[in-house]
Amino acid sequence: MSNEKNEICSECGDKFGFHYGGDTGKLMEEKNLCFSCAFWFELIENRSHSKSVVIDGNHFQICCENNLPNSWKGHGGRKFCIQFLSDNRIVETTNLWHQGEIPERFRKSLPDNAIRLPEETISVLKKSTHVDARGGM
Repeated sequence: MSNEKNEICSECGDKFGFHYGGDTGKLMEEKNLCFSCAFWFELIENRSHSKSVVIDGNHFQICCENNLPNSWKGHGGRKFCIQFLSDNRIVETTNLWHQGEIPERFRKSLPDNAIRLPEETISVLKKSTHVDARGGM
């Protein structure tokens, strides 16, 4: 594979030539996709994962809570309270990573599946029940 832009993406029509390794690279080759389209296709394929979050047309991923410094966590370790629309499950996390605003052409495949609750919701809920990043109460 060369770095020359001699391929045309089957999804968006952009020219591309650089291919990546791993799952994204496989998808690029199999479906003749540019990196950007392969990236979103990969998120679409994994959309049913319990840690995949779409709020207001933006894709996020909840990563594991750990003892890493906040500077190594998504959003600098800021606390988020998220409620999933399908089952009303509420998740508290300090490790939320943002993949970006979903391009319009992929929004039907990645519809909103959650809402962000105000941080004070966490303390109110904790008084009555336990909420954590594993998605349980």
